[in-house]
Amino acid sequence: MPRPANANPPREVHVNLPADLAERLDRFLWSDLLGKVPYGARSDLFVSLLTNYLNIVEGEENESV
Repeated sequence: MPRPANANPPREVHVNLPADLAERLDRFLWSDLLGKVPYGARSDLFVSLLTNYLNIVEGEENESV
């Protein structure tokens, strides 16, 4: 039985980060158990941070109207 289609499919977005910031990010997300950054950890973090940011910014825009 095939898996049902994702209601909100992911869309690839490329982001360039300064090398020092990317290194800090990888150190923060690093898993000693896996010996690497877990699959999807960067995406999960960015989705969470962007969701929070946009909720705040959009809320401020709605209050000023």
